[in-house]
Amino acid sequence: MIPLDQPSPGDQVKSPAAGYAPPELPLSPAEERLLANVDPCLADGIALLDWWRQAEASGGFSERFELSRVFNRPDTGYSFFAEAPIPSGRLPVMGDVPWVFYDQTKGRDVGRWNREVREFALRYFMRISDFRLPQVVTEGQPKPPPAPLDLLSFCPPATISREGFGYEQLFYKLRGSGGIGRFPPGESFAIIDQRELFERYEWVVANVQIFDFALSFPLDPSLPRFELPLPESQLVILHRAFVEDDAKPSAGCVGRYQFGYAMLRAPDDDSILAYGPGRFDAGFQLFTFTVADDSQVRVRMPFVVNRPRRILDLSLDPLDWALRGARLVDRFLGSAETASWLASIQQAAARLPFRPGGFDPVTTGITLANLLTLGQASARFCISKADLEKFFLIFHFNQYYTMITSSLLTWRQIPDWLDSERIPEWVKSGVSS
Repeated sequence: MIPLDQPSPGDQVKSPAAGYAPPELPLSPAEERLLANVDPCLADGIALLDWWRQAEASGGFSERFELSRVFNRPDTGYSFFAEAPIPSGRLPVMGDVPWVFYDQTKGRDVGRWNREVREFALRYFMRISDFRLPQVVTEGQPKPPPAPLDLLSFCPPATISREGFGYEQLFYKLRGSGGIGRFPPGESFAIIDQRELFERYEWVVANVQIFDFALSFPLDPSLPRFELPLPESQLVILHRAFVEDDAKPSAGCVGRYQFGYAMLRAPDDDSILAYGPGRFDAGFQLFTFTVADDSQVRVRMPFVVNRPRRILDLSLDPLDWALRGARLVDRFLGSAETASWLASIQQAAARLPFRPGGFDPVTTGITLANLLTLGQASARFCISKADLEKFFLIFHFNQYYTMITSSLLTWRQIPDWLDSERIPEWVKSGVSS
């Protein structure tokens, strides 16, 4: 993700309907490029949402398959590959659509239960979706020795472990006036009530911090494994097209409450990762809470993104590596002037002829493995691009399933989600320990 300058309370800029005018208050070049990406990414996300709804109703997926099963729970779902039309052209996409049991009241009024689910889903869920795991108490213990001696120490480390997804709202566009602003630091984690997207906000740009994001190899859990932690984040766009606030939507259902967002790709990302959170070309994510007339609450979580063209992007251009290094230094030590100067150099370098490109060792390795084995790498060892894409979908499902089941502990902890006076401050602010 592009680091955003620390905002001041009340910072606000205005833009005309077409494009962004020079701001009244300073924005970094990275922020200006980021905001310029909102409208095209939002259009692609909404187009994908409309396409998915039609494809699901008509069976318009080129491949539909099952990737995961949850035992002893009434959970279902499916995954798919397809090609979708979006404003920028036809796009190969993949998706995962889990449909999981959440909770069911016992002996409570279904009408009030329904109103509590509505308040929880649309106002509070995005504020409580990250969870701090129990931490070892180290009071009275000596501090662990410095590395590498800490490898020999039995002293428990005072580490903090989190799971789930942490949402932080960054920018907004007001409805009507079109004013563009950014949230003050004190409101960063108090994510807006999603119903405000119908009245106050045209859109909100937020960052989703994905905790405990790590890839492990080999995939067999019974074998010694190598784990590669990937601290990741995804910029998203909240918009009313992804929100639903419907009481009594159909027979047998007393309420359906939905929020979601389009994926926002940050420009000028220097990571060698070409695909994954923060690097999707287009996509959306929904969370749909439904309350049945027997009080059963279920959550549907459709996730649709572009299929990867590359997984890694290793440049063979020395000039490109030099520019990446300069941008990395500028990110921590530079100023708006140096950032603008580097952007000018990058634009000039892009016009140079005969610059070497890059390659993806992952997809290249898959292709070579199948050429050398006459396709047996794919047939017998699942070494194929499609199998790698299915692994990404499984990994995504596991992350979101952990988040939604962990949130149940917070949901049940609050006696009455309609009694705002008794809602804990950490729920309201979105900031816990």
